[in-house]
Amino acid sequence: MSFELIHKPTFTNQLLAIPKARVVQILEKTTILTENPSPHGSQKKKLHGYTGNVYRLRSGDYRVLYTYGDGWVSLLGVDDRKDIYRGDKLLAEDPDVPVSRIPDVHDILQLATAHDRARSHTPVRETEDLPLAMDENLLRHLQVPHEHFAALLECKTLDDLVEAEVPELVRERIFDAVSSPDYERVLEQPDLVTGDVSDLLRFKEGELLGFLLKLDPEQEKYVDWAVNASGPTLVKGGPGTGKSTVALYRTHSLVRSLRESGIEKPQVLFTTYTNALVAFSEQLLGRLLDRDRDLVTVRTADSLVVRIVASVDGQQDIA
Repeated sequence: MSFELIHKPTFTNQLLAIPKARVVQILEKTTILTENPSPHGSQKKKLHGYTGNVYRLRSGDYRVLYTYGDGWVSLLGVDDRKDIYRGDKLLAEDPDVPVSRIPDVHDILQLATAHDRARSHTPVRETEDLPLAMDENLLRHLQVPHEHFAALLECKTLDDLVEAEVPELVRERIFDAVSSPDYERVLEQPDLVTGDVSDLLRFKEGELLGFLLKLDPEQEKYVDWAVNASGPTLVKGGPGTGKSTVALYRTHSLVRSLRESGIEKPQVLFTTYTNALVAFSEQLLGRLLDRDRDLVTVRTADSLVVRIVASVDGQQDIA
């Protein structure tokens, strides 16, 4: 049985911060999950202390956290083993220190008492420093747009990062890279369609701009809903409900429907708001449409208006 590979945004956020050579090694190891994600020996183990079923895959000094179900595997996170287990979770991880080297209880109590005395004289910090120093190299690895560098390089604490005037997606990417995620919350993140493991490397290298959202049953019903309607169709939803993703899938469905109706090469126009979204949408539609990608034209609404006006009065320069 082959398992479909999907992932959470936190996984790809963390992947960006890892050196490419290690990423290649990690992704090669990850392919075994598509064959059988069940716990086995020391390579794949279940982690305890989570509400959901969370497992870890060993890959050298790195650990891939994942969960799986009927026919699918969802990648949750990936990090150096010393970082990925921060927190208060109980872990099914073999200790590196022999039992004979574990201190006696009496020694531990003495150390704890000394630590408490020292801590009583240490002023309490009002805010927590970033676990990892922010620098331009890190921001480039995380594919942060350069216009946000100045605001982020001023961040010295977690509070600074929370208050920085940057897009929320950028902030989340930084948080995932410099701090230990709460995997209870990661489990609640939307799933992204991974496709082939090689696409994760393409994303790491900046060739792939993003991944398609895996639709839930509520979203799926709107993909084909009224796809054969002769007039306008309006799909409404609040922020973050997946309207843009549904539009991408509906475009694929529309092309298929038009072809089935006898139109060999239908032409579909897909509009969005910015040039960045044009590039992003073209790439995602390419993955959906494959050989039919040339049947869909993606433009910004502004450029479409300019083109229409120019075609009417011949003016190319429109303010």
